[in-house]
Amino acid sequence: MVKRNATRNSILAITKADGSIITSVPDIAQEFVDFYTSLLGIEDQTRPVDDEVFHWGPSLTSELASNLYRAVTPAKVKTVVFQISDNKAPDPDGYTSCFFKKAWNIVGDLIYRAVMDFFRSGRMLQQLNHTIIALVPKSEHSLSVANYRPIWCCNVIYKVITKIIADCLSPALELIDSSQATFVGGRNITDNIFLAQEMVQQYSRKWISPHYTINVNLRKAFDSVSWMFLSRVLHGYGFPPLFISWIMECVSTTSFSVALNGSLHGLFPGKKGLRQGDSVSLALFLLYMEYFSRLIKRNTFNSDFNFHPKYEKLKITHLLFADNLMLFSR
Repeated sequence: MVKRNATRNSILAITKADGSIITSVPDIAQEFVDFYTSLLGIEDQTRPVDDEVFHWGPSLTSELASNLYRAVTPAKVKTVVFQISDNKAPDPDGYTSCFFKKAWNIVGDLIYRAVMDFFRSGRMLQQLNHTIIALVPKSEHSLSVANYRPIWCCNVIYKVITKIIADCLSPALELIDSSQATFVGGRNITDNIFLAQEMVQQYSRKWISPHYTINVNLRKAFDSVSWMFLSRVLHGYGFPPLFISWIMECVSTTSFSVALNGSLHGLFPGKKGLRQGDSVSLALFLLYMEYFSRLIKRNTFNSDFNFHPKYEKLKITHLLFADNLMLFSR
């Protein structure tokens, strides 16, 4: 079984952008390293943050801000470690969460001290934030590097730190607009699905007034997040500087290598993007997209904008499903 899986997961040929096929393992590895370097290792230019946009939604209350700083206890660290699935891919150092669970009586205090060192110093050890990109084919005939799905393999201690931050951040997601129903506590994605169906159900009828819906799939949405923009957005919502510094230290000190056919290739620093599967990344992405929601809300006061028929009173302009977007107007 193991041998069959290893053979199935081996990448023996890749089609380059010019249509040529390469079969040399070093050349294949370089194609993947170049692809992910261009995707994650090059900083994009972004528009400056407009501070006026933040006034179109709530800011972080003093109560929510104070709840961000919860005591990190040995019991909390142990709970987080034991919540990590045993079936997760190994860390860059080769250890899985299962190892730490089995050896907790020996290593538990060391893990706690490593986690606390981060929160006290605000600095992340470079080796703790190294990520291995494992490649999973999207189909049986994947030949292009873009047709492989990346699996982000992060260090267990890093996972513990980001899970603690994510737990502290979770209550603050209430400042996200109701247009985003995915992964926000107390909301259900089916609410947005039913609402979208209701809004478009009469589109086939000839006598209705002109209106439109645009369905947008945000390509490489997580990989395209600007770190500088994210930091400024968090400041705009009113998050405390210390908490933001913890987040940005986790986000912006990462480096990557690509796993190919049992070996690691390349080593490059990240310059943008959020790693899917990282506990805190989803919450950060939702906060990132909230700026876009408020920007749309502000633009509804433009004289050229008209709300979708029958939904003027509800002022519905768009619905968000994490990284998928539907826009409505007349």
